[in-house]
Amino acid sequence: MVDHHGSQCGFCTPGIVMSLFAAYHFGAPATTASLCDQLAGNLCRCTGYRPILTAGLATCDGAPNDRFAATAEQRADALRALADDADLFVGDEGQFFAAPASLDSLAVLYQRFPDATLVAGATDAPITGILLVFEMTNDYAIIIPLMLTVVVAHAIARHWEPDSLYSGWLRRRGESIEQGADRDVLAGLQVRDAYDASPRVIDEAAPLEDLLALLDYNQPCYPVVDAEGRCLGVITVTGLGQLAAAARDAGPLVRAADAVEPSEFVGPSDSLLDAVRKMGVRGAVALPVVDRVSGQVVGLITYAHVVTTYESRVARTAST
Repeated sequence: MVDHHGSQCGFCTPGIVMSLFAAYHFGAPATTASLCDQLAGNLCRCTGYRPILTAGLATCDGAPNDRFAATAEQRADALRALADDADLFVGDEGQFFAAPASLDSLAVLYQRFPDATLVAGATDAPITGILLVFEMTNDYAIIIPLMLTVVVAHAIARHWEPDSLYSGWLRRRGESIEQGADRDVLAGLQVRDAYDASPRVIDEAAPLEDLLALLDYNQPCYPVVDAEGRCLGVITVTGLGQLAAAARDAGPLVRAADAVEPSEFVGPSDSLLDAVRKMGVRGAVALPVVDRVSGQVVGLITYAHVVTTYESRVARTAST
């Protein structure tokens, strides 16, 4: 890094050096493409990355020769000695944090909770992970072990789950939005190009009878608004079904405000890429469209709206 002027202000250098350290010990000569993938998530605002890549290409020749390579087996034995076979599970079925101690435990958890998100390396922000843990502990002694842990976790997570939260959500629904042209199309389209400007909305004081009548309509969720039309959340079709099942017990006491669920929302000027990302956060198929100034609901955008608008733009681009 020094010989090729790959470090200037120095803020990003520790994370970049640790990423290149992992590439150096990978066992195969590095290429520009492999180094770009290895350095993903490390942000540098000074160098423009060219000297960093040059340093990596000059160093990562597939033949590591340092004390870490010489003591690799002893280090592996030390790590195995620290192995803990106990799985960690905190929370309940609806919201939890789990740290499985083996791949078999991970497989069982993932089969049980297929929509769960793999975190740590999967966040694609190794520097952020390092800084967050350091800020919580304020312990300088953990920096080097922490960097090593994050580098290994990042590499394993990228191999195990290449998708981000929202691209994985799309892929499970049969759509593949890859980096590059597809994503650029979504980023260039706005919510106002796709949303339904006249959805059915629910007043927070609406009684149970009015809510159950919504089951006759084909809308994935219903924004709930206050007296000024500001969005309070949504009631989903699943929520309406649960209300119908409990109708005989709750009866006239139930109002829309009692059944509202929190929801992400978008503004008319937001990009469809932002809309897809926010849908992926909660696995939602629709989001309220809210005016950023007044807070009032002005429409509803669904996953179908996004796909239709995206495919229309791609078709028009291909025909020109």
